Amino acid sequence: MKPSSSVKEKIIINSASIPFQILSSGDKIPIIGLGTFGSDSISSETIAKTVKKAIAGGYRHIDCASVYGNEKEIGIVLEDLLQSGVIEREEIWITSKVWNDKHDHVVESCKQSLADLRLNYLDLYLVHWPFPNYHPPNCDVSSRSLNAKAYIHDDFMKTWRQMESLIEMGLVKNIGTSNMTRMICWKFRKLIKNVDLSKGRYFFGKKIKVGKIFGI
Repeated sequence: MKPSSSVKEKIIINSASIPFQILSSGDKIPIIGLGTFGSDSISSETIAKTVKKAIAGGYRHIDCASVYGNEKEIGIVLEDLLQSGVIEREEIWITSKVWNDKHDHVVESCKQSLADLRLNYLDLYLVHWPFPNYHPPNCDVSSRSLNAKAYIHDDFMKTWRQMESLIEMGLVKNIGTSNMTRMICWKFRKLIKNVDLSKGRYFFGKKIKVGKIFGI
């Protein structure tokens, strides 16, 4: 006989027990979080419901991105939870990312994510990929664009300077980049030389053995 759902134990995560990494800014990023990618096979509404359940269960890091196509639905959930007092804004870490087609319009992209997520600021904003290539919806991981561009340091620096402006504008608290391959990492060292680390607001999604920069 199957146990009744009414007697099933509900697993709740103690948010205080979630390990975190202290960034150079002093901010504590929970290293266990919920990723919201699933736009290729899961509806935005389902993702949003999952976010709500995850936060109610103790998750305190939600990883979003404009390209996932579900930030509006997630924003409705976040607004409801914040306004109802289930969580305080300072208790939840929200990450988002600028997509490949917005490397020249970083501020615009960030503001759109903030509007969709119904937030005043992001805890972390990442350059989703270091090169501005296009990936059509539902494409296979092996697909290749005929117009693909290689990593160009000068072009990336233009994007990075826009990322820095987001902090100055108070739109984000930390910035960084993700999906850095080993091949690009050594090129990325050039970027380190051009970054003012004294601001202490940088985070990188991959571990890089350069100075004291570290990631998860």
